[in-house]
Amino acid sequence: MPSQRNHPGQDPAKHRSRRKRAIAVTALVILAGLLVAVSCSSQPTYSCGAGRPCSCQNEFSGECYVGCNGDNCSMDCSQTGVSCGTICGNGCNATCHDTPQCSHSCGDHCTLDCYGTPVCGGICGADCQYTCHDLSTCGVRVGPGSTVTCRSVGECNVECEAACTVTCQNADNNCNITCLASNLSKKYPDGTYRCP
Repeated sequence: MPSQRNHPGQDPAKHRSRRKRAIAVTALVILAGLLVAVSCSSQPTYSCGAGRPCSCQNEFSGECYVGCNGDNCSMDCSQTGVSCGTICGNGCNATCHDTPQCSHSCGDHCTLDCYGTPVCGGICGADCQYTCHDLSTCGVRVGPGSTVTCRSVGECNVECEAACTVTCQNADNNCNITCLASNLSKKYPDGTYRCP
């Protein structure tokens, strides 16, 4: 039988809830800053047409961003000196890795992967498959019907806009789930959380 957590209850729960929200907001602020930088940065920005592959790699001097002008792109961003990020419409596959900060922003039906970086932040729409692994902090906000996997991370902070499933493996007991629609998450014995 799954256990239920209602965050606004007791004082310890309120403390955890405030901490989770602060961490999630921090991750989303980092992401927002990285995404805004796409339009104002003098750093390399790569774009590809809808349905095309594109990548940014080995930009060791600073930042790099990859943008898809439409849907269904396949993107990779890695090995930069400061940060790396991907921006896409719907149905995209994107990977960000081996850089100090990673960010993803995608619409619906996306598959996103982030690893080998201290900090990763992401915003994704409905039916998103988001994976964070082998990193320090992951902050993700996903839409309805999404699945998030945090594996071998120091801290995993997930905000679900509606029904979602979150799996935490080797997350040092720092898997923080916020169900924005119901403020109630259910934890199952296998380490899976669900927002109704």
